[in-house]
Parts: sequence; C-alpha cells; structure tokens
Amino acid sequence: MKIIDKNTIFDIQKKYSEYTNVVILGKRPTFNNFNPTIHKNDFIIGVNDSINLADCDMLVSNDYETYQRLDKKQISKIKYILCPCFPRVKEQAYLDTTHDKIVNMFSSHYNNFFIPFNLRGDKFNSNFISLPSHLSGGNTAGDFIQHFMPNINNVICYGIGMINQPKYHDSFNKETSGYYRYNNTHLQNIRDLLSKTLNNKILLFK
Repeated sequence: MKIIDKNTIFDIQKKYSEYTNVVILGKRPTFNNFNPTIHKNDFIIGVNDSINLADCDMLVSNDYETYQRLDKKQISKIKYILCPCFPRVKEQAYLDTTHDKIVNMFSSHYNNFFIPFNLRGDKFNSNFISLPSHLSGGNTAGDFIQHFMPNINNVICYGIGMINQPKYHDSFNKETSGYYRYNNTHLQNIRDLLSKTLNNKILLFK
C-alpha cells in the first residue's frame, strides 16, 4: 500500500489525467440506474458501501464503521482510497482512531494508493491534504475532483442528493446498520454544495 501525503498527491495526478468524466455512486435508489457498460471509459468514485455492488476506481468514506462493512474482494480492485486522517466514529472524530487503523484493516488485501485527508472541523494532521466540506461522502468526492482532478469536465451522480428519496436503495439496507432517512432539506444541501463546489463542471444528478 502506498500512502499519499500532501507532497506526493500531485505525483499521482498523471495516473488519472486521461479522464475527463467522473461518475459518483451513492446509495439512494437511483444507484440502480448506473450502467457500467455505458461508463466503462469514465473514472468511477464509489461512496461508502456502493463499492460492494460496483467496480470503482476510487473509494470515498468518512466513517470508520463503513470500512468494517466493505467487501475485501471489491476493495482489492480499488486504485485509490480517500479516507479522513481521523475517520468518524458515530459521526465524531477521536485522536485514537486514525487512518492507520484502516491501513491495518486492509493491509492483507489492498496494494494501491491510500490518500488520507483532513476533514473540515476535525483533528488536523499537517502531513496530508485538506478538503473543505464535511457534509457527506459525496461532497468529499466533489472536493477531491475540484482540487485534484483538473482535467475533469463532466460529473454524473447516481444515488446522490436525490430529493424525495430519503432511504437507501434496497440492495444496501441489509448491509447498513441504522441506515439514514435523510429529509429533503439535507438532501438538497448535499446537492447544492456539490453544485457550488463543481461550478466549473457539467454536473448531472441521475
């Protein structure tokens, strides 16, 4: 596993510089609209458990509990993992829960790039990059695209920020303890922040 810090983050940009389109996968019902054949030439970012059901290039998750649920076989296919320096435990950051715990958890079945980052409002590690928002994993993905994927022109979201879809897609319910029932205000906030973050891209919610 290769740990990427703030000095080496730009060295890996060339590895995905050929992409101009990104897909972000979330867990709302429209996740099911994602067709991997249509997007076979796009860079796929899976948020949380979505990587268990789709092959992705990058995993983004802000929560320690999520990493415990992820399928090892699917993890082994991921090229990049974007993880907070202090992953949230029940939505709180703790000094004794760092990205090192995730590194150790995946050490036997993951050999690619691991990118720790500082999540806004949490503890801070000056060795790693910082991302400005903390609202959701989808917004973390948007931050990374905006700041570290300069060649991206188009972003398509499936299962992210969908109004009137408070529950997760049925495929995820059994894998997620106490799955969130977001209200429309929170879902709209996720959507609005993504639009603001990616205001120089073509952004679609499907």
